[in-house]
Amino acid sequence: MKKVKNFIIKYGSSFAAFAFIFNIMAINPFCSFFFHEPEVPKELMEYKKNE
Repeated sequence: MKKVKNFIIKYGSSFAAFAFIFNIMAINPFCSFFFHEPEVPKELMEYKKNE
């Protein structure tokens, strides 16, 4: 359990940043990932690129 805790402490912020970037990419129209997400949180729309 100690190894898991140390791993989370060491890489947790990097994982959170990656998840945030992934969400920004998912709401932009030129997304390179093919998946369906029926509802996008309104907070993420602040980061959408307006053309």
